[in-house]
Amino acid sequence: MPVTTVTGDKDLPPEEDYNMSTPPGRTYKYYTGNTVFPFGYGLSYTTFQYQDLQLSEMSIQACTSLTVSFTVMNTGHMDGDEVSQLYLVAPRDAVSYPVPLRTLTGFKRTHIASGKSLMTKMTLDPYDLSVVNGDGMRVVNPGVYQLFVGGQQPVDGASTEGVLSTHFTITGSSPSMISDCPHAKRCMACSPQ
Repeated sequence: MPVTTVTGDKDLPPEEDYNMSTPPGRTYKYYTGNTVFPFGYGLSYTTFQYQDLQLSEMSIQACTSLTVSFTVMNTGHMDGDEVSQLYLVAPRDAVSYPVPLRTLTGFKRTHIASGKSLMTKMTLDPYDLSVVNGDGMRVVNPGVYQLFVGGQQPVDGASTEGVLSTHFTITGSSPSMISDCPHAKRCMACSPQ
């Protein structure tokens, strides 16, 4: 689903409050309440299993890209399409502004025949690794990041059944502005995955 379906209006902050992080939060990035269907939820006539999550590097500098690879296996009895979703949890401990609980940084739809596997790669650009700071500027913060891949979003930043996770580090002593990263795309829709 491209939206988060909450249990009712009472689970949302007041409409006149446009702050995304006001508890319980708005959108999948900040929402901490109960949901009927979370963002990214989907159904299929078959089942899929994720395995072999690997990163091109376990430690990178702020203005470099990171390649993520994983294998998706169709474990059901029918051919089917799977939408693999890549979520990032950025470090929050050293910043004074709200950082999303999770951010969808990539997705890819693949058709997989029953009983077959497909190795998939996605590349995260510095823009994908960035957050918006208190001044409204995109920055890449140094620290330990958590990455999840699966057919749905992770719940509460913890691993969810069928969702793989790993960690990597962005080195440095201070945030890097996206505008200082020469090869960073400037928006999510600027270059296809």
